[in-house]
Amino acid sequence: MRFEQLCRLTGLTNTRLAQLLGDHLGRPKLTRQTLSGWRSGRQPVPLEAFLALLELAGPAGISFLLAATEDEFARLSQARRQRPKAPG
Repeated sequence: MRFEQLCRLTGLTNTRLAQLLGDHLGRPKLTRQTLSGWRSGRQPVPLEAFLALLELAGPAGISFLLAATEDEFARLSQARRQRPKAPG
């Protein structure tokens, strides 16, 4: 899901995004179909592709990542507080 959101932040078409990601990853034949699989979650996204996408998204991508990290931390903290305490 996060990969899809980052893709949207770039404002690029799948074709152009596949070209740029392919250049960043050293995979000149990266296809729109592979990118679509990553975006939909049908295929796992390689870490290097996620990091390259962050770079392509620019400041908006970094802001998105920071906000997502804060949201996840808050969710985990809340879940931990609500967990029943072990007896003893």
